[in-house]
Amino acid sequence: MHAHTYDELRMRIPLLGFAQANGYVLNRRKGVRWPVLEHASGDRVILVNAHRPGNDGYFNPEREGDKGTIVQFVAQRLGWLFPKDPGLSVPGNVNRILHDWLQLPYHERRYQAKAALPSRHGAKVAEAIFNPALLTPLTDLRWLLGRGIRKATLRLPPFRDQILEYRSGGHLNTAFPYRRQPNGPIVGAELRNPSFKGHMPGSLKARSLWMSTPPVHADRMLICESALDALSHYELEPDDRCVYVSFGGHLAQGQLKALQELRERLSSSTTIDVCLGVDADEAGDRYAQMLTTQFPDAQRLKPEGKDFNEMLQRTWKGIARMGMD
Repeated sequence: MHAHTYDELRMRIPLLGFAQANGYVLNRRKGVRWPVLEHASGDRVILVNAHRPGNDGYFNPEREGDKGTIVQFVAQRLGWLFPKDPGLSVPGNVNRILHDWLQLPYHERRYQAKAALPSRHGAKVAEAIFNPALLTPLTDLRWLLGRGIRKATLRLPPFRDQILEYRSGGHLNTAFPYRRQPNGPIVGAELRNPSFKGHMPGSLKARSLWMSTPPVHADRMLICESALDALSHYELEPDDRCVYVSFGGHLAQGQLKALQELRERLSSSTTIDVCLGVDADEAGDRYAQMLTTQFPDAQRLKPEGKDFNEMLQRTWKGIARMGMD
């Protein structure tokens, strides 16, 4: 994808729509010329030149120095609204977030902005941040089967209710629901299809995880960068006493806390060993360092290849070749 300058990003991404897509709701009672946007966290911003892309900006009347363009809007909210990659500088994180936005299909950008608008009666949309009702039971297995995950695995108790679907604008996505605790309410979802990888609009990813349904007697927790990698590791090395977890890339501090709370919850009756199934690359090394700071006793399991799904697909291809010999 072409890398854009900050000026190009400002021209291509209207701050009003971008803020609404990330959970800010327009308070029409406080005016239209100077739109007031409010977030469920209590954050409030006022927009300037809201309908002039490239010249729009914002200021926070309650926090000195919190003002500027969409670039400063993102930078000031790294780590709580937008996941922060500790391996990148602030400008690097801002670039990543804004370029990720540009990669979203147009229909998903439109849905996000529409979902955050107030109703015609002026009330906030109940699901302005996230709408779990859009997730439906898994029926189309083609993407998962194509990545080497077997039907029998998807029907097992750990995974049966932890993989869903999300349809938007004619596109079908395999969805991995995010929760803050096992069997808790769904607050987000990791999305995958043959040409897209990302998260469902409004997902509260920075404080939640995808996780398999814990067994009655768990003794291990495997932490991966994606749910697909977790499923792939199960295919390679089944362990029915393991809880499989994904943080969906760009590990946030809130997710580290959620992982610690999950381990404490699971270890109420036994010791839980922590294993790290992050990718065998530079980003994976950074995540492993963050995770071992949180879990000093953690063991890293390195895949043969970039990640466990690549390793799984190589294994299946090897078996197929042997069958042809």
